[in-house]
Order: sequence, then C-alpha cells, then structure tokens
Amino acid sequence: MNDFPLTGQIWRIDYGEIAFEHDYRVPGKLSFVLPTDGSTMTVDLAVTELREDLYLLRFEDGGYASMVAIEDLAANTVNTTMFVHHDSSMMNFTGKISRVDG
Repeated sequence: MNDFPLTGQIWRIDYGEIAFEHDYRVPGKLSFVLPTDGSTMTVDLAVTELREDLYLLRFEDGGYASMVAIEDLAANTVNTTMFVHHDSSMMNFTGKISRVDG
C-alpha cells in the first residue's frame, strides 16, 4: 500500500449538520475535537488504499463508537458509518472533504 496522502495535513470533514477538522499530522493517528464538549481526541487510525485516491479509514473513539469511512480524494467526498456501542445503533453520514492547512 502507498502512504496515506493526507498524512501530515489537516482536513475539514463537513457532513452539513456537523463538521470536524481531522488532523492527520501524526502517521497512524487521527485527532479531532468532539462537538459534545470541545475536548480533543486522538485515536489510532487504520487506512487501506482501495484504489488510487480512494481510501477506507477505520477508527474507534474512546470505546463510544467505531467508525468506517470511505474517503474519495478525487471527488472530495466522504461516506462514514458510525457504530454506537452502548445501544448498537448505526448512523450514516455523507459529506465533503477539503484541506484546511496550506
């Protein structure tokens, strides 16, 4: 697999009703601010290249939920499924991604 091209960068993930800045500056990690309390969370990030400019990202945020996202860098889109552990619910989000830094 090639290196994840967003490593070393910050990107805005905008789902319309909610948005996050994903900080990919540390290889293998993802940092973001929680909208509920404004705290910053850093999680382990697993990335699989599906094809050129299309990536599958997997991470868990502190035991609350697990996320799987497909980031299409050519189309600047993201599709995310979140599995909430405490009630076994699932939520789907579709949005846009754009580079924040540089």
